Amino acid sequence: MAFRYLFIISFLLTYGWINCNNEKKSFEANDIKYRYWKTNGNTNLLEIVYQTDSLYNLNKDHFIQVVIASEQEIGEQQQQKGLLMKRKRIIKNEMFFLT
Repeated sequence: MAFRYLFIISFLLTYGWINCNNEKKSFEANDIKYRYWKTNGNTNLLEIVYQTDSLYNLNKDHFIQVVIASEQEIGEQQQQKGLLMKRKRIIKNEMFFLT
């Protein structure tokens, strides 16, 4: 019985460690991309980067809320697009079998 609990705890710790490591790698990648834009971007891109910095520094909480809401909306749109494509495939297959 104790072996089960030990296995579950070690599994959860391993999962958490891997998840944190993946998030860290993502943040590092985004950081280096952002730094690349700041050092090698054209004038228009630099203007967008500096405006984004200004918006973030002006009201961090609101900026975060807007980004999260936009990401959720994009996710919902992608989900709806996936459902639409699935329905089109079903209709196409039904049409194939009816002919």
